[in-house]
Amino acid sequence: MHIKEQERKIELLNEKNTSYSRSVEIQRQALTFSLVAFVVVVMFAVLMVFMFRRQHRLNDKLSVQNEQIRRQKQFQEEQNSRLVELSRQLEDATQAKLQFFTNVSHDLRTPLSLIMGPLEQLTSDDSLTEEQRTSFLQLAK
Repeated sequence: MHIKEQERKIELLNEKNTSYSRSVEIQRQALTFSLVAFVVVVMFAVLMVFMFRRQHRLNDKLSVQNEQIRRQKQFQEEQNSRLVELSRQLEDATQAKLQFFTNVSHDLRTPLSLIMGPLEQLTSDDSLTEEQRTSFLQLAK
């Protein structure tokens, strides 16, 4: 009887041992899963930090490029303003030259027209007297 009781205790202990072994195996698997999850989370965190720094560097580069573009745009606007001013000045100068040459032309044509009238009469009319010819020459002179 004592042996049977001992066998029953051994079976009970074997069942507890099997139960504890399963529990330990489940805990081991849970621990392994937890460690893998922790490593993945840490790797993800490291990746996020790396990506954040990279994004920050790219933003800094873009800020520098934006500033350069802004300066270039400002320079081009200044150049455009200067070109518009130079164009206006050139147009004013062209108008002044045109007015000058128009005035010079008028100042030359008026006296020449007054000279041409008597000379044309002298050359076209043969019936003029010597006194009339002299008068027309004096007028032309």
